Amino acid sequence: MKCTRSILLWLLVGCCIPTLQAQEQRYSFRIGFHTGKSAVDTLYGDNPQVIRSMLESLDMIRQHPRQTLESITLTGSASPEGNRRGNQRLALRRQQALKDYLIRHTSLSPHRFHLDTSDYISWAQFADAVASSQLPQREALLEIIGSTDSTPRKAQIVAAMSVSSHGKQLRRRIFPLLRNATVHLNIVDACPLAELCPVFPTTVLEEDLPSILPTATTPPPPFYMAVKTNLLYDALLVPNLGVEFYLGRSWSFSGNWQYAWWSSNRHHRYWRTYGGDFALRKWVGRRSRSKPLTGHHVGIYGQLLTYDFEWGGRDYLADKWNYAAGVEYGYALPVGRRLNLDFVIGIGYGGGTCEEYRPRNGCYIRQAVRDRHWVGPTKAEISLVWLIGRGNTNQFNQK
Repeated sequence: MKCTRSILLWLLVGCCIPTLQAQEQRYSFRIGFHTGKSAVDTLYGDNPQVIRSMLESLDMIRQHPRQTLESITLTGSASPEGNRRGNQRLALRRQQALKDYLIRHTSLSPHRFHLDTSDYISWAQFADAVASSQLPQREALLEIIGSTDSTPRKAQIVAAMSVSSHGKQLRRRIFPLLRNATVHLNIVDACPLAELCPVFPTTVLEEDLPSILPTATTPPPPFYMAVKTNLLYDALLVPNLGVEFYLGRSWSFSGNWQYAWWSSNRHHRYWRTYGGDFALRKWVGRRSRSKPLTGHHVGIYGQLLTYDFEWGGRDYLADKWNYAAGVEYGYALPVGRRLNLDFVIGIGYGGGTCEEYRPRNGCYIRQAVRDRHWVGPTKAEISLVWLIGRGNTNQFNQK
């Protein structure tokens, strides 16, 4: 009788063991890159939606009662038109840049990441893109891509690009899809009962996630704006205020206004000015691609200004608009979570009319009227910038 009970117990345990085994899953997110670049551009292509889904998924996995993030595998890919060694370095830099981005924006430990350097071109993505295209001789290209020897395969692809119809369409439609890095979240789901746990596919892409992960409200898109003041004008007792709006695609529009109306009749001193300027800016460089309104920028600007300056001996008056226009260069340096220092210098042409007076017996006698024409520096800023908007914050590496 005891033997029979033991056998039944072991049969019951044996039947239950498969239901107690953890299920392994993988969620994948593909981030695109500019040609020859390895900086994560959060506004490039589909990156805003993919990054948002990736961060939401990591947060939901962290809060899930059964799921555990086992590890994160990163793969990188480059398009095949470059040389082999350069493409390998570029694919690795893209993996590392995506790893750094995730570490900065999450609480993930660097030890969770694994960089897969087994290949520098995603031939599977290449084949899928060609198969779904309308390229001429598509079958011949798929046969080349399906070859197992990567060196001759790459040489044949480069040779195929010499055909004008192939080369143009490959560069425009196919190769941009291969410039990416992919995050693979390796998940372990411990299910106590198989019938209560859904069956997940082994690999999913971000577009498949809504049917797998719990439904979450999609947050609104990022909004980038800045309010600023030029500290150089502030030091000269000229109050000023400016705003800047990010327009997308690394462009922004900036406007500033200043107004001062100080006087001291006893000493015949006047410090009066008002006017403003505007600028259209293009943000460039790795830092600006990672965070808008940060890093290097170049642009064009225009200015309008009136003034009345007198220090007790001579008065300079421009009661009609003086003007200037030119090109500018600047660099916005993060100094706080929502604070930047923006250094700007502008060179261009300035013109207008200035009248010169001398105070005599309580009156001002005009001495001369001069037309101003100037080519050189016409703009200088050291602005304290306050960043406003959703997602408009600087990220600093935690030590």
